Amino acid sequence: MGHARRQFQALLWKNWLCRLRHPVLSLAEFFWPCILFMILTILRFQEPPRHRDSCYLQPRDLPSQGVLPFVQGLLCNTGSRCRNFSFAESMEHHFGLSRSQSAADHKKVNNLTF
Repeated sequence: MGHARRQFQALLWKNWLCRLRHPVLSLAEFFWPCILFMILTILRFQEPPRHRDSCYLQPRDLPSQGVLPFVQGLLCNTGSRCRNFSFAESMEHHFGLSRSQSAADHKKVNNLTF
């Protein structure tokens, strides 16, 4: 433990000496993020936020489904646009209810909110 502490002290001492020997770089390390933050703040206040409706995109395959379905989903949905309704609602007619599942159970599953 003592050896690691001495190494850490030597590293801090070396860092302190570098900051003393190169004051311009030390100031640049401090002011560069401040300048970037100020630019972002100015740009943020230049244009006020706009309200947009909810945007729903088509569901896509994940890479865990395989490389080919994932790439096909990316290529086929490249120019897809936002819609104001959920695709889950529009896909209900594609999947019929099984005999063991009632319509009430189906509505319970679709009305879950997170």
